[in-house]
Amino acid sequence: MTARRVCSTLDMTREEWLKRRLEGIGGSDSPMIYLREKYPFGGDRVPELWALKRGLEVEPQKETPAMSRGTAMEPLIADMYAKQYEGKRKVQRVNAILAHSELDFMRADVDRIIVADDAHDGPGVLEIKCPGLRTFAKCKRDGLPDYYQIQLQHYLAVTGYTWGSFAVFNCENWEMLPPFDIDRDDDLIGQIIEEDTAFWKSVQNGERPELRLQSADEKSDLPALQIDDAVADMSQNDGFIKAMADLAEAKEYKKLAEDIELDAKNRIINLMGVARADVAQCPVGRVYYRMQKGRETFDHKNYLKAFPDRFDEMQAFYKHGKSSPSFRPYFFKEAQ
Repeated sequence: MTARRVCSTLDMTREEWLKRRLEGIGGSDSPMIYLREKYPFGGDRVPELWALKRGLEVEPQKETPAMSRGTAMEPLIADMYAKQYEGKRKVQRVNAILAHSELDFMRADVDRIIVADDAHDGPGVLEIKCPGLRTFAKCKRDGLPDYYQIQLQHYLAVTGYTWGSFAVFNCENWEMLPPFDIDRDDDLIGQIIEEDTAFWKSVQNGERPELRLQSADEKSDLPALQIDDAVADMSQNDGFIKAMADLAEAKEYKKLAEDIELDAKNRIINLMGVARADVAQCPVGRVYYRMQKGRETFDHKNYLKAFPDRFDEMQAFYKHGKSSPSFRPYFFKEAQ
């Protein structure tokens, strides 16, 4: 199967490119359609995507700093990817929007084509990703997220290629992950085509897809409001929304850092166990891992059980801090 060239993207403005995207389903659309409410960026975006494809009045997607960074870095990352293989893999731009040979609504604007590779039969698709530190760390720890892989399988469906690869690069650390080669998965492609076809039919016949909400147990459990609580609706306050988004992101970074720290700590302990060492060092630093005396604490509860008549005497030595505000944020998954 050979994909059909729909149009050239050379000298195409972003506005023209966005307009062309309305003509079909692209690789970045498929994860939204396939994952529905499990899509990690705002939950179920299918009704919104449907309205966009229908040409209804929808807020146009603005180019974010992350998008600008990815566009600017794409040529450099493609070159870095090719250099890893010392000339054994050559990549080139397609400069065209492609369409499935039979399903014209399935489109692909691939980052690069891998035109030469000794380890694979035929060309492959190269998908370039330039995520922030959080997503990059997750890829490094857990592998590629589902929405990355669905996007690539969409491209393989359109092009007919049997394999593809990811170049995942982080600007903050100036680090590229080892290449992720992905084989064509015809079972997954079949499911993607089924979901995309049903969605495109709804676009053509004007039947708006129903919004799928997350189940109640996937949302944050909010504590009950007190009668005297002063509640403010900040839904239209951009400063508050931005601050809450920053706080949510910081908490995710903290959780991710804690997971990475625990994993690294366990690996170090295992390696020191193999070496039967209490102290180990390398150019990065030194680690001590040995038994130490337990901390001594006063068991006041059992003391009072044994000497209940001394309660008033002990109370005189308790310290009571001043009252202070309690800050407890809760986040809705849809907002993350």
